[in-house]
Amino acid sequence: MKTEVSNQNNDVGKQGLSKSRADTAYHFEFGFRKEAAIFDGDMPIAPNLYPAGFELRNWMLRKGTLTFHPHNWRGREGSLTNPFSYNSSVLVLALSDIINDANSFTERIDFYGAEEAEIGFIRYYTEFVMYSSRLLEALIKQMLFCTTFNEDDYKGATLGSLIERNCSNCKPFPDLKHKITFLGSLAHRYGYCRGYENCLDSHMNIVRKRRNLEAAHSSTVEFLERSIDESKELMAAQLESLGNELLHMLQHIGDIETSMFKEMTHYINGGIDTPSFVRNFEIRESKT
Repeated sequence: MKTEVSNQNNDVGKQGLSKSRADTAYHFEFGFRKEAAIFDGDMPIAPNLYPAGFELRNWMLRKGTLTFHPHNWRGREGSLTNPFSYNSSVLVLALSDIINDANSFTERIDFYGAEEAEIGFIRYYTEFVMYSSRLLEALIKQMLFCTTFNEDDYKGATLGSLIERNCSNCKPFPDLKHKITFLGSLAHRYGYCRGYENCLDSHMNIVRKRRNLEAAHSSTVEFLERSIDESKELMAAQLESLGNELLHMLQHIGDIETSMFKEMTHYINGGIDTPSFVRNFEIRESKT
C-alpha cells in the first residue's frame, strides 16, 4: 500500500484520480476537538485518553504494570469520558490473562489426554488472535475520538479498515475514488510515517489471521491428532510469533499515543483559558 499526504480533511480535491492514485491510501491532517480533554467545569485539566498500548507493551516486556479503568468510572468527576479508553482497558486486561494462561499451558503436565491439549491450543490461539485485533481497534479508535475525524467513519470500523479503507465521502464520485488510512494519518502527524509504512506487512498479518478465523464462521481452527508435547510446542511457537507481531504493532501505536498525550498536555498546561483552548481544540459534539 502506498501512502500520500492531503492537507484537506477527507477531501482530495476536484480533479479525477488516476488508477494508481486511486489505490493510494492518503494521510489526512486533523485537529483536536473539545472532547480531546477532560474538563473541570470550563477548564480542560487532562487529555481524554490513556496510553493503554504503551502500558501493555511494557507489561509484555516485564517493564511495567497495567492500569484498570472500569466502565462505571465514566461520568465521575475528573474521569475519562472517552468510551474507547474503557473498552481498551478491559481488552488489555483480558489479553494479559490470555497471554498468562497460554504461557502456563505450555508448561502444564496434568493433561488427561492429547485431545485436551489440542483443544487448549486451539482455544488460546483463537483467543489471542481475536482479542489482539479487537484491542488494536480500540486503541486506534481511542486516539481518533480525540480528533476531528468523523466518528461515523471509524466507530464501527474493523482493524483492516482503520489501516486502509475507501473514502466514504468520495463514494458518489467515481472519478475521485481513493483510499484513506486512519492509523497512517495519526502516525503522520508525529513523523512516524516511514517506520509505520515499512511495517505494514507485519500489521496486516494480524488482520489476515482474524479474517481467516471469522471467515470460518461455524468452522474452527483445524483439530489435528497430535501428542501433548506437540500441542504444547506449537502453542509456545505461536505464542512467540503472535506476541512479537503484537509487540511490533503496540510499539507504533504506543509511540503515537505518547506523542498525542504530550501534545494535548502541552496545550492544557500552558495556562490556557477556555477561549484559547477552543481555538486549539475544535468543538464538535460527540455522537457517542
